[in-house]
Amino acid sequence: MIGGEMGESSWILLKSNAFRFDSAVVGASISESELVKYGFVDYWTSDDSMKGIASLMVVSRLGSHSRAMQSMWLRQGAVNRRCFEVIEGSQVVGGLIMIGAPNCLTSGEKIGRYLNGHGTALNKQNSKTKIIVNLTALGLSTGEISSLLNLTRRGVDYHLDKAKLKLGASNKANLVFKASQCGWI
Repeated sequence: MIGGEMGESSWILLKSNAFRFDSAVVGASISESELVKYGFVDYWTSDDSMKGIASLMVVSRLGSHSRAMQSMWLRQGAVNRRCFEVIEGSQVVGGLIMIGAPNCLTSGEKIGRYLNGHGTALNKQNSKTKIIVNLTALGLSTGEISSLLNLTRRGVDYHLDKAKLKLGASNKANLVFKASQCGWI
């Protein structure tokens, strides 16, 4: 299991639009500069301290921000890190950066085994939560969803908060985007 505190084992998972949590596997070890070249569109992190670096890696193209990234890595104290491709079949669908745990990954193993649900989509997510996220994506208000599903408004908010936490979303719009990226919608 990978922890969430910097200094133990932290991670950044970079994703393409084709990424699926339940079927992605760890691929070959590659350099960080090669990883950035794939042009990933989204990320998950083990903890909030890694979000700045992950965001910069998503917007970077061909190492255009390499100095800024190196500076951020040094500020984090993340000198011991390894990068891996995340694959489905023969297609690279993501990248994984492990910090502080250099020998914990084996090529070909499912990515979910290592990330263990920290800030990632769960394939056993409560179906009611998924339904509420889908209704939110359709533009229904909390009151409309509560009437439709015979829940209190607080119950609807609870499920939305639960989904935001699982997907690492900061607001409803971001939740809908991340849910779409994870195949919930």
